[in-house]
Amino acid sequence: MKPIEILAEAAEYLELPKPERTEIYCDSSAVLFLNPYGATLRLSDKAKTPLIRSDDIARPIGAFDVSETHRVDLTFGGHLAEYIDSEVVQDNLDKTKIDSMDVLGHFRNCLYLPKTQTPEQPNGKPVTFDPLWLRNNNPDIRNYKPGRDGLYDFTPRYDETPDTQDRLYQDLRDCFTQAVRHEDFSPLWRALETAQNEGRLIDAWNQKLTVANGRNITSIAARYEKRLYDAALDHTAFSAYELKHNKQENAPAP
Repeated sequence: MKPIEILAEAAEYLELPKPERTEIYCDSSAVLFLNPYGATLRLSDKAKTPLIRSDDIARPIGAFDVSETHRVDLTFGGHLAEYIDSEVVQDNLDKTKIDSMDVLGHFRNCLYLPKTQTPEQPNGKPVTFDPLWLRNNNPDIRNYKPGRDGLYDFTPRYDETPDTQDRLYQDLRDCFTQAVRHEDFSPLWRALETAQNEGRLIDAWNQKLTVANGRNITSIAARYEKRLYDAALDHTAFSAYELKHNKQENAPAP
């Protein structure tokens, strides 16, 4: 199966409307943008982008294997980082002996974790979210492995101190695990919409024209957003998003 087809089937499994080819961005990976939830669904090559416990690398809200070579990641959204902050990410990866490719190749490979602004980091903590290749050379930092059911557990171990991403998203990760194991995804999508309303998930590509590799990400995401509306999903939180969206569209001009 082609990457777009695999990702489309994964979306359907998660009780989302099955996307058309034109509603999925496909380049180095296939990505489905979920505007109402401030998140993305991404098909990842396990060998090229292993899941590493680093607070400088965006870790998914949830992930599961779809084959021996690929997995599907549900990832959080955030505003794209400035190049100078991407350099900080690269420096941190170098110091912790994590090899990476393309973190600095384009500033769109880093974003700011939402709700992490400090006087030292007024835009928030930057993390890389779409490197082409990663390799962990540090024996003190673990790579995540799937369980027997193919799910990845991102819960900190007893010997690991919870980091920024744990504090931001552990509740959503728990919700994802329960949704997959019980095959009931409505609570997950409601939780994600609530988190977006709280500012923990940001559909930045939908708030500002975003182009990657000559492709209009904003337009691609809008196509699938329309499909979500047309599907009339029975999610309370989704309805709240739709009401907010319509209010913004119909607001009088300043």
